[in-house]
Amino acid sequence: MTEPSTKLASTRVSRIIKVLRKAVYQAFLDRDAVASWLPPETMTGRVHTFGPREGGTGRCVGRCDRGAQRSDL
Repeated sequence: MTEPSTKLASTRVSRIIKVLRKAVYQAFLDRDAVASWLPPETMTGRVHTFGPREGGTGRCVGRCDRGAQRSDL
């Protein structure tokens, strides 16, 4: 008999975007830019806290027809 796993499940998604590295870096540093590109197309986003630095944290809320769904950046 096997023991149940104690590891949390995770999903990794990747996408290749042909753009300059500087543009990607800037997109992570701009609060309004993060709110526009982070949520899926079916949601709108609002950045509540934003710490664009090494070790920084943030909190963004995405809103869809079903209500609010919280996501920590």
